[in-house]
Amino acid sequence: MSDLKTWDYLRREAKDRLEAGGFVGGDQEAQWLVEEVSGMNSAELIASAKTFASVRATEQLDTLLERRLIGEPLQYVLGSWSFRGIDLMVDRRVLIPRPETETLVGLALIEAQRMGLQPGEVVVDLGTGSGAIAIGLAAQLFEVAIWATDVDSRALEVARANVAARGRMSAGIQIVQGSWFDALPHELSGRVRLVVSNPPYIAEDEIPELPPEVIDYEPFSALVSGPTGSEHIETILLAAQDWLTDDGVVLIELDPRRAKKTHTYALSVGFAGAVIENDLTGQPRVLIARR
Repeated sequence: MSDLKTWDYLRREAKDRLEAGGFVGGDQEAQWLVEEVSGMNSAELIASAKTFASVRATEQLDTLLERRLIGEPLQYVLGSWSFRGIDLMVDRRVLIPRPETETLVGLALIEAQRMGLQPGEVVVDLGTGSGAIAIGLAAQLFEVAIWATDVDSRALEVARANVAARGRMSAGIQIVQGSWFDALPHELSGRVRLVVSNPPYIAEDEIPELPPEVIDYEPFSALVSGPTGSEHIETILLAAQDWLTDDGVVLIELDPRRAKKTHTYALSVGFAGAVIENDLTGQPRVLIARR
């Protein structure tokens, strides 16, 4: 028994190791890691603070700490992350869901309400990755047909797992593999009312600006678009003309540095109107282009 440690001791020890490793917010991260290995929530851990953890749980915590201390993102270490209050499985096959994309989904839901989306109408999530956007939409848009596409089969494995875990809430989501609109069945041409996408939008010369825990762990193809950073966004906006209804709308997450350029491009390829909305930090982040 003398070799065993209480949950409270493990939490404090994890906090000290993280802070010694230079991680700001070590106390919160330690809490999440201990919750992960214990299977308990915060309240349960408080009640069990003086209970001894098993040797196996102690070893599991040590393994997770080692992964975090070498720089692996916390979300991958935990194996899940919350997106708009929904816990999603995440690993190195997919991007980590971020607050900017929560803003994108929130704006898409406002747009859907403005449009008066009806049951059976078509919404498309291009480049779904973990399925976060499609699932976030499905949580509020009941009985709408949501198509989620991605070119990466490994990312779609994660998306399918997340959709399956939501059960009936995500019953309206169809997951298909392919590049952007090419993944969709031809009969949807001209029937898509809403497109929502967080495509790669980092330019090649901006790669050195990325933190190590991003460029070393997150999928490169989901981050980097090409030389200009606008290649995929422009492909989507141009191709959307063949898929949208006459009153269809596209919402795209983008780099604030290219917001004005993207706005201009959207108008040049046939959208009747376009606006740029800010994220929670006040940065121009989402293009809303309306036919």
